[in-house]
Amino acid sequence: MATKRRALIVATYNYKDTGLRQLKAPAHDAEALAETLRDEEIAGFDVNVLLDEPNHVVGEAIGDFYGSCRRDDLTVLYFSGHGLKDDAGRLYLAMTNTRRNSLLFTGLSAAQINDAMDTCSSRRKVLILDCCYSGAFPAGWTAKADSSVQTLERFQGKGRVVLTASDATQYSFEGDDISGSGAQSLFTRYLVEAIRTGAADLDADGDIALDELYNYVRDRVIEEMPQQRPKKQEDVDGRIVIARNVHWEMPLHLRSGLQSDLAVQRLAAVKGLADLHRRGNEIVRNSVERELAALIHDDSRSVSAEAVALLSRLAPQPLPQTLSVGHEEGGLQQAEQVRREAEAQAAREAQAREAEQVRREAEAQAAREA
Repeated sequence: MATKRRALIVATYNYKDTGLRQLKAPAHDAEALAETLRDEEIAGFDVNVLLDEPNHVVGEAIGDFYGSCRRDDLTVLYFSGHGLKDDAGRLYLAMTNTRRNSLLFTGLSAAQINDAMDTCSSRRKVLILDCCYSGAFPAGWTAKADSSVQTLERFQGKGRVVLTASDATQYSFEGDDISGSGAQSLFTRYLVEAIRTGAADLDADGDIALDELYNYVRDRVIEEMPQQRPKKQEDVDGRIVIARNVHWEMPLHLRSGLQSDLAVQRLAAVKGLADLHRRGNEIVRNSVERELAALIHDDSRSVSAEAVALLSRLAPQPLPQTLSVGHEEGGLQQAEQVRREAEAQAAREAQAREAEQVRREAEAQAAREA
């Protein structure tokens, strides 16, 4: 059976607890993230969105989400909202019905989420937490835990990656009194930007890997808001590809080489295209093959021959019509004819070089005999 790409997006913007309503609300970016992940051209996830739901609804959805996964499925569980750490240091994610004086029964505990991830058979589980954390304990009590949330330590396990927008409490409740201040998180906004624009395709291979996505978002968040420090923890085998870069363009150094007036630079660019084809996705490979098809007509015989040889290795089947650059009429037949002519030319040049070598060896032999 084919592997699946599944995402569960949970965001809570509205709270019945009057204290939670005082906190700076997370930006309404979860819907944009869901739309981006759902886009078939970009990411192609099967996305379920839960907005302002009580803890029992979200808990049941998480159980179903992880319970139905297979070994090779890719899962993304995303939370946006408030996280609350109680006096004993236990972490809860606040749902719309969460009460600070009854976190055990109205909050969604990190321990429950971790247990659900442990029972999931998928080897590729991604957890993203864009939460503003607060300490909550009764009036007159002294918190036993420090301001660090230790988010990553709460979700350790094989086959998972955890991204968190922050790992420190920004507010503190003592009864109904609140202290501290927090800024609106930028994390999800940059997640959406990185995926939708393709800006996180840092190695220009046409794919946006999770490592690239995190590095891009982390740098942008810290640049704009130095006090917010995203973190990452991972224990997975292989590379997780989150999305495709649908805005991919040929790297500038290769584009410059291909457009150079110097044949030696165009020849070097052809070799660069070989490497790009090897590591690129389908979008990149198709683009490389189009460039090589155009180079068949290059004024330099060495460039043309190299393009033909490389294209023959990379795309041994007859050139598709989309590769017959500059030949609108009879695209397929004309492109194939160009290929044959270029191959014949390359063969003639090879024979000429071999004949020249034989001639030189004969002249050298005659000189020695004289």
